[in-house]
Amino acid sequence: MTNRIPIFLVCLGLLGSVRADEIVIDIPDTVRRGVEATVTVTKNGEPLAGATVTATCNPKSEMEADDPLGATDAKGQVKWTPKQTGIAKLSVNKGEATRNTVVLFERFPVNGLIIFLFAGTVLYGGIILAFQRMRREWAVIGHADGDEESEE
Repeated sequence: MTNRIPIFLVCLGLLGSVRADEIVIDIPDTVRRGVEATVTVTKNGEPLAGATVTATCNPKSEMEADDPLGATDAKGQVKWTPKQTGIAKLSVNKGEATRNTVVLFERFPVNGLIIFLFAGTVLYGGIILAFQRMRREWAVIGHADGDEESEE
């Protein structure tokens, strides 16, 4: 029995020293829509060739869309040109490793700014007009009450 305990401890030590394969996806935290980005996949620090990479745009939403990027080359790289803005989840070999990145507009959205300014003008302009009209009506009511008091 005493001989079995050291053998068990040696086996346990060997199992503890075996490292699990670690797959890492390297891509910047933010990329631009329509601009090519390089996705690098490594396994235990070495480039992983032949790994299938997929980008899921806007995951877990109604607008979710998969964009298969293909297999990595000998350097562990694959090129990706994002088509949609928002959050993108990159996955290797159907989920062995995942990494999120943010896809931004390729340039400042001028049309969005114009719509925002127009909506703000309509909203706040309407409020200002309503307050002015209300103030005029109160002034008329206030003068009428003041006239009645002065006659009494």
